[in-house]
Amino acid sequence: ERHGYVVETTFPGIVGTLTSLSCSRSFDGGKTYEHRPIESLPRLARVYGSFRRCIELRDGTLLAACAGNRQRDGVDFSFALRSADKGASWDFHPVAEDLNGRHGFNETEILELPDGRIIAMMRCHDAGESVGNYLYQSVSDDGGVSWSPFQRTPIWGYPAQLILLKSGNILCTYAHRRHPFGHRACLSHDLGETWDYENEKIIRDDSLPGLVGYPTSIQLEDETILTAYAMSKIPRIPYREDDQTNPDDDLLIHARVRVSERQNWHGGYHGFAGVSRYTEDYV
Repeated sequence: ERHGYVVETTFPGIVGTLTSLSCSRSFDGGKTYEHRPIESLPRLARVYGSFRRCIELRDGTLLAACAGNRQRDGVDFSFALRSADKGASWDFHPVAEDLNGRHGFNETEILELPDGRIIAMMRCHDAGESVGNYLYQSVSDDGGVSWSPFQRTPIWGYPAQLILLKSGNILCTYAHRRHPFGHRACLSHDLGETWDYENEKIIRDDSLPGLVGYPTSIQLEDETILTAYAMSKIPRIPYREDDQTNPDDDLLIHARVRVSERQNWHGGYHGFAGVSRYTEDYV
């Protein structure tokens, strides 16, 4: 803390900092890995590694979207790491940073478009607020080296996942973490220039607030879309020894709390994974 790093409490008696990144590469199909620190980062008070997956551009360049914090009390910003040598070395390139300290950007999704541009879609938190809001986006015309000024989209939700559909449209899938809680999707018919938010797709709207997380979509061979996600429901079993439930009584919901030295979560809700299948023209 004296050096300006963000220090987190992990388990009792242990603290941790997230102040460096590393890259792991395998040359034998994943049997063994070579681990190297990434030396090209500026000094950061906190840093997070690539969100979702690193992508390979058509010219072979690797691009990873990351997030960090320059000051302990500052807001997060989004940056890209580029590698032209299959991950042996990486270059640092800011994507979206609010120098006024109002908007914090993290959990950035990136997609290479057919015309060679790269679109970045970012989760945004306003300073001092724990709940996110609208998705913001930026575009690169030079392979992720430089990025356009960040712009707010009409899409409320976070975080985003982007896929290019066979029709040429972009599908953005995201969690909707306000009532009604669930998962939604939105199309762009012009490669991210605009988003058809008026025809937002409601994938699920029946989740509890506790766990509404990280939808991921693919398009199947028959051109239907399959979206996987995490959500939550009222627990069907007692979570504590003093819980008394039967089919004729209301089920009990306790606050979700961490207990014991192992820091296990107890109570609150029952989380599960699900999938939904739908067509591109579903509204």
